[in-house]
Amino acid sequence: MKSIYLRNINKLYSKNGNIHKFLQVKKNTKNISEIYFSEVKFLKIKCWKKHLLNNLRLHVIKGQIRFVVISGNKKMYRFDLNELSDQYMYIPKKTIFGFQGLKKKNVLLCSLEKSHNDKEVQNFSYDEFSNRYWK
Repeated sequence: MKSIYLRNINKLYSKNGNIHKFLQVKKNTKNISEIYFSEVKFLKIKCWKKHLLNNLRLHVIKGQIRFVVISGNKKMYRFDLNELSDQYMYIPKKTIFGFQGLKKKNVLLCSLEKSHNDKEVQNFSYDEFSNRYWK
C-alpha cells in the first residue's frame, strides 16, 4: 500500500494575485479523470470512507479542514490544513479517512484517478472507529 503524505504546492507570487500550482501532469498523475469540489459545514464531519480504486489528492480551497486518516494497521493520524495551504494531502486507495470543517465556510478540491462511482466507495458508520481525533 502506498503511504499517506503531504505534498508541497508551488506558489508563484504576483503583484496582481498569487498562483497556486496544485498539480503537474506527469507519470504518476496521468490517470486523473475527475476533479471536484466538496463543501463541509462548520464542525460537521464527513466520515468514514474508503475508496477501493481511487487515489485521492485533497487541497483546502476555503476555510480550514481537519483530516483523520486510518492507516492499514488501524493507527490514526490527524492533519489540519488551512485555506490555500502550501500543501495538499495524498490518500492512497483502500485507506479509511474522514474530514471536518473547522471554519464557517470550508471547501476542498479533490482529484480522482477514475471517475467517481458509489460502488467503489466503502462507507463506515461514524461510531465504527474512535472519534477522539475530531475534538
